[in-house]
Amino acid sequence: AILETPEASIPRLSLLSPAEREFLLYGINDTNTPGGERTDVYDLFLRHAESDPDRPAVNAADGTLSYRKLDVLAGRIAKGLQDAGVGPGDIVAVILPRSSRLICALLGVLKAGAAYLPLDPQQPPERLRFFINDSAAKLCITEESYGSMLGEEPLRRRVPTEKNALCYCIYTSGSTGTPKGVLIRRDNLAAYLCALRGIYGEAPVCMPFFTSAGVDLSVTSVYLPLATGGCVYVYAGDLNETLPQITGNPALNILKLTPTHMRIMCALCKETELKNIRHIIAGGEALYRRDAAEFTRCFGKHLKIHNEYGPTETTVGCMDHVFDPSDASDVTPIGKPIANTQVYVVDKYLQPVPVGVTGELCIAGAGVGRGYLNRPGLTAEKFIPNPFGNGLLYRTGDLAFVREDGVLIFVGRNDLQIKLNGHRVEPGEIEAALCKTDGVESAAVTVREDGANRQFLCAYYTGREIPAKELRAALLQILPSYMIPHIFVHLDAMPLTPSGKTDRGALPEAGPCPGAGAEAELLPVTPQQLALAEAVARTLGLDHVSMADRYYALGGDSIRAIHIASALIGQGYELTVSDLMQSAALSDAAEKMKPLHMEETPETDAPSFPLTPAQEGIWLQTVRAPDDPAYRLRFLLEVTRPFETDVLRRSFVLLALRHPVLCCAFPTENAAGR
Repeated sequence: AILETPEASIPRLSLLSPAEREFLLYGINDTNTPGGERTDVYDLFLRHAESDPDRPAVNAADGTLSYRKLDVLAGRIAKGLQDAGVGPGDIVAVILPRSSRLICALLGVLKAGAAYLPLDPQQPPERLRFFINDSAAKLCITEESYGSMLGEEPLRRRVPTEKNALCYCIYTSGSTGTPKGVLIRRDNLAAYLCALRGIYGEAPVCMPFFTSAGVDLSVTSVYLPLATGGCVYVYAGDLNETLPQITGNPALNILKLTPTHMRIMCALCKETELKNIRHIIAGGEALYRRDAAEFTRCFGKHLKIHNEYGPTETTVGCMDHVFDPSDASDVTPIGKPIANTQVYVVDKYLQPVPVGVTGELCIAGAGVGRGYLNRPGLTAEKFIPNPFGNGLLYRTGDLAFVREDGVLIFVGRNDLQIKLNGHRVEPGEIEAALCKTDGVESAAVTVREDGANRQFLCAYYTGREIPAKELRAALLQILPSYMIPHIFVHLDAMPLTPSGKTDRGALPEAGPCPGAGAEAELLPVTPQQLALAEAVARTLGLDHVSMADRYYALGGDSIRAIHIASALIGQGYELTVSDLMQSAALSDAAEKMKPLHMEETPETDAPSFPLTPAQEGIWLQTVRAPDDPAYRLRFLLEVTRPFETDVLRRSFVLLALRHPVLCCAFPTENAAGR
């Protein structure tokens, strides 16, 4: 690479051979497939409304709609919007509960040529107002206004739009605390649906719609059935009520769930073979092998579980991988790109990294959206010109690597990384390890801070309640000690966002300072244990400690370990920092303490060495004039607070033991200094 491009800076030099570069840039991205790029998303539905108008399209508690009826109602909504001045480029907020009217409203907005903003009516009013104001929505369709939005006559044909016209805007949480609106075009959604038809076939799809319309998990559940001539089954209840109903519906043939939903189904629903279900689409969070295996055990080994990966910014999903029970990986791979999608794993200079090397996952192709609403700076940062081809490249912030077979493995996020006591910690790695523990169903790890501004890791988990000591012991088999959480909090259920993901912001506070009382009380008895308990408690600001406690679990770190080791020296014991930090319990650390023998002096049979010329000069001057102070440094220190002379004496002895050069003598051998 240097010889080929001698003018390039070193960070820009490629580490790849020509063959590997060809494989990573083009081999895994050979996904060009005709279809979808010239089709409007509404027309995918309209084909079936015209060819089989009496076929059921929507089944909901408030009624069943045929394709003809759905098209007519969508047309009436479109006509009402048009009469109100809504047209291409406008955003219409749809604030309706899950019902047939919600689907009519979504399609009506699209038929009018506008874009919809789906909002959950259960959101706090202040948050809804923010979304409406930030999006500059021209109209809002609500329970109260739905009837007045219906035009007398339906709009017969959809309003013509450019293929890249806006389709919908979905708000996601922002790293700055302010939600950001993701803009998806009509051709983005059409391309996604055409890619799914290539994966799941052209047969009619019947799916449940049971999540909030404000998250893109629902996009698949609503539009894939309508694009294939199938039926959308709308469920308005909560998860505890809905999931058992879904397993009892023989008309469904594809389910889209989060892995959390899958775990809940296994716990709530009666084990039964879902004979009519062909595919399970798992998305929204990492799919663990254990969860997929348990789901097939409960509901049938014939099920194909697809791990669908994709951020909202790239239209729901852009990668797919079918779970393989024989794959020993703990986390199911995210697979390969779907049709007309390209994926790249790059370093911070946007250079492709070699196979097996972790980098940032970037996505290009037909699904990459327009950007963020009213956020030009963030859009320019995340949606950049594609250096490997045409269009835009979206920088996901996700970490992944490419296997030798071209399959991608998700590693975690680059913005959830924690730096704790000088160590880089990825919460996802701890969560994955914790989920391997027998009895743990799901886990979330966060960093907390106590009253003394000390940071510590807190792990939340569901499943069987397990003593913290057992959890730590299990994790120590997998992770380094600095990655072991200080506190373990058992939850009856993990808090979820409307999309079914873990809601980290809703996790409860971890309680008081970690460690104190965390384990069964084991009082210090021996002199070593008493000295260690006093030093640890004083340094960490605790009332008392148990010998069963582990140092890290008490909120300790490497810096405080140094203070504890120093305090023990003052009590006549030596304990290395590594022994303290690596011990499974304080009782184990106490056994590694060694008493210091203060009467010990350095050995006198150490080797002798000839003096350097400078040393010889100093020695000769001292012999000739013993009282000459030229080579003596004298100073006086004033101590202004209580002072323990014994501690100072022990410190000097320890220094001499550690550094023999401080004990050098200059004896006279044959009238020559040594």
